[in-house]
Amino acid sequence: MTIAKFKSWMKESTIDEKRELAAHAETSLSLLYQLSYGTRKASSELAGRIEKSAAAIAKRGRHKALPELRRGDLAEACAKCQHYKDCV
Repeated sequence: MTIAKFKSWMKESTIDEKRELAAHAETSLSLLYQLSYGTRKASSELAGRIEKSAAAIAKRGRHKALPELRRGDLAEACAKCQHYKDCV
């Protein structure tokens, strides 16, 4: 598991996209920054909410596509799960 994709997403997204991600994922903007710094780790539930929220943001037109976020990129439990591995 690596948070490199999430770090890239945070780097390439606008502040409005970050705020939207936080709102849709039912978390705070500061927690998203803490996840990208590696200060905090995401639960599998939060990782799932972030994955769904990022996918919704990605569906909108944008000059450069954001990296695809998967829950296994954020939560170690998800990355190790056989169901997740079968879907990847």
